[in-house]
Amino acid sequence: MENRTAASVEVPVPIRPRPQLDGIQAARGIAALLVVAFHLTGLSQRVWSQSFAGGFFEFGWAGVDLFFVLSGFIIYYVHGRDIARPERLRPYAWRRFARIYPIYAIITLAVLPIYLAGWGEAAKRDPGVIIRSFLLLPQPTGLYPVVTVGWSLSCEALFYLLFGLLVVLPRRPGRILFGGWMAASAGAAVYHMFYGPGFVPAHPVLAFLVDGRNLEFGLGFLVGWLIRRGAVRGAAAFLVGGVASFVVAGLNAAQGWTSFAVMLAWFGVSAAAIVYGVAALDLTRRRRVPGALRLVGDASYSIYLTHGLALNALVPLGHKIHLPERIGVLPAQLVVFAVAVGVGLSVYAVVEKPILRWLRPGVKATAAPARVVLES
Repeated sequence: MENRTAASVEVPVPIRPRPQLDGIQAARGIAALLVVAFHLTGLSQRVWSQSFAGGFFEFGWAGVDLFFVLSGFIIYYVHGRDIARPERLRPYAWRRFARIYPIYAIITLAVLPIYLAGWGEAAKRDPGVIIRSFLLLPQPTGLYPVVTVGWSLSCEALFYLLFGLLVVLPRRPGRILFGGWMAASAGAAVYHMFYGPGFVPAHPVLAFLVDGRNLEFGLGFLVGWLIRRGAVRGAAAFLVGGVASFVVAGLNAAQGWTSFAVMLAWFGVSAAAIVYGVAALDLTRRRRVPGALRLVGDASYSIYLTHGLALNALVPLGHKIHLPERIGVLPAQLVVFAVAVGVGLSVYAVVEKPILRWLRPGVKATAAPARVVLES
């Protein structure tokens, strides 16, 4: 007869699910809208001779810096338990692939025929540019992927790779590797600050590997580490201070008070304060985020990938049908902005969301997973 005791019976310990961080999703949506506003600003100035909203969003490119900090935070918040657990590499890698690559490849395939037909930038018909675009490899200085914003996905892919090494390696070597990457990126940023960007064309591959923007992933990583350990004090002050600093950094970008390297550092630190404040408020006050803003956050990646194509079609079309003369320049700009965002929302609903639903079951965890609360 088998003798069982209470001590010999293994009782599975459930993993406490992490709460949904709706504010973080909303922040992703705002970052995407900033980038849309930035590109509309320049395009409207060229075609309609009037920038969007009086040029207020000329600093909207910094939405990418907010994206990078958010990405660092989300990866640590969702996958922090995977560090130094090699058996978790496969589900981690599949999630990262499923999240960014399929929809990116589909949009690239949709845009590519336009360039191959002879429209748009001639450089994007170059076989090397096309191959690097699909492989998410950095382009030579002055060139951009077929989907222009794909340059930032090359940076994301590098961060995902480094985090994957943290999953595979023991903790101490992993910390040394990640710390060394951050230190090298900080050194490159300081060099850029004092000596200018000449290092980039001279050593393009090395410059990509230690780009100063890598520090923004590190800042988000740090925020995720703090939040996971319950450091949620002063949330409102960090959020208000971060937003104010981000706006002042935008004024700095418009006025050219400091160098570009200083601007990046300013935006990165401000974005980290914002992300910390939003995440801490999500965990402590549980304030309801408007559904429309949550939806924009959910669709932020599709909006980010498609807005360039939409704007480059809509603004010339508006010019051809004399839309600014009919309803005014600002109303015409707002219509174009809304339609471009609507295109991204539609792509999310029709393409991205079904793809994610189809691919997510491919993740087979080796242990009971925590509820997935964020998609990065």
